[in-house]
Amino acid sequence: MTIPTQNPKNILQNESFQVGLFLLFSIFLAYNALAINLREINFWDEAVYLNTGRSLFLGELPPFSRNPLIGVFYALTYLPFSASHYWMTQSAMLGRFFLFTLMWISGYLVAREATEQKTLPFIFAALLIFSPVLVEIVGNPSDALFSAMSAFALWQLLRFYHHRRTEALAKMSFFLGLSALSRNDGLVLFAIFMLIAILLAYKNTKKWKLA
Repeated sequence: MTIPTQNPKNILQNESFQVGLFLLFSIFLAYNALAINLREINFWDEAVYLNTGRSLFLGELPPFSRNPLIGVFYALTYLPFSASHYWMTQSAMLGRFFLFTLMWISGYLVAREATEQKTLPFIFAALLIFSPVLVEIVGNPSDALFSAMSAFALWQLLRFYHHRRTEALAKMSFFLGLSALSRNDGLVLFAIFMLIAILLAYKNTKKWKLA
C-alpha cells in the first residue's frame, strides 16, 4: 500500500503554511519581549492578573471589575506551572506567547476578510512582523486580550457584510462578549457593532426589495 505524498510546491503555496511561517518569524523577532524574566513583568497590570488567575485556579472567583476572562486565561497558563516556584514568570511567558499569537491571527483574519486581493493580507502580515504595536500591547494583558477578541468580532462582522450569513452575527456576539469580559469597554463596543450590523442588515433588506 502506497502512502500518497503531497507535492512540496503545493505545500509552499498553501495559505496556512505561508501564514504559519509569517507568524513564526514574527514570534522569533518578538522573542525577547515574550520570553521575559521576573523583572520584566508589568507589576501594575500583568502581575495582578497573574495572581488573579492563580486565585481562580485555587477557587477564588474574580469580580467583574477585574476582567474575569483574564483570570480564566491566566488560570489556564498557571495550570502547567502550579507546582513550580517560578510559576509567575513561566505563566507570564506562556500568556504573552498566546496573547501575541491571538492578536496576530485576529489581525490577519481582518485583513484577509477586508479585501478580495489575495496579496494584501500577506502585506499586512509583513507589516505585523516589523511593527512594534503588538509587542507594546502584549505587556498589558487586558488590552491584548481585548484587542484580539475585538478583532475577531470585526472579522465576523466583515464576514456578515460580505456573505450575509447570520451565523457570523452569532460569532460576532460571542467574541464581543469575550471582549467585554476582557475589558469593560467591550460593553460599549457591543452596542457599536450591533448598530452597524443592524444598518447592514437593513441595507441588505432594502436591496432585496428593490430586486
